[in-house]
Amino acid sequence: MVTSNLADGTLTVIDAKTRAKVREVAVSGGPEAHHVTILFSSDGQRIYVAETGSNQVAEVELSSGRVLRRLPAGKNGDGLAIAGQ
Repeated sequence: MVTSNLADGTLTVIDAKTRAKVREVAVSGGPEAHHVTILFSSDGQRIYVAETGSNQVAEVELSSGRVLRRLPAGKNGDGLAIAGQ
């Protein structure tokens, strides 16, 4: 499981079975990004984080916690979806 932490720009990774915190992932570095919505890729390898305050979406590699890239999202965007091919 993963939760977004609006107050500090991080994600918390939680073990679903034990409910123990596994780690924190720094995404935005502060509350000004206002990330609220998160979405897993279909293979579970990446997380997409709507950085509403920055008008972008961060693509995060779950295994390393590394931000791979940021995608423009338009003003105040926070809803996320993955479209199939």
